[in-house]
Amino acid sequence: MAVLLGFYFVQLNAKVDRQREEAVERLALCRHMERAAGTAKFSNEEFRETCQQLRDQLFKSATPL
Repeated sequence: MAVLLGFYFVQLNAKVDRQREEAVERLALCRHMERAAGTAKFSNEEFRETCQQLRDQLFKSATPL
């Protein structure tokens, strides 16, 4: 039983790590797009809001329970 629980938690941790890595990648892309939009003198308010949502989600997922 303990082996099964250990395996389950290893799998769960790996899944959470992958999700966190994907979120970090999305945030990096968002920041890049935000800078590009600012350079092109477009309204980057939409990018700013999206990036803020991604930041909030990432920090929320990183906060220990």
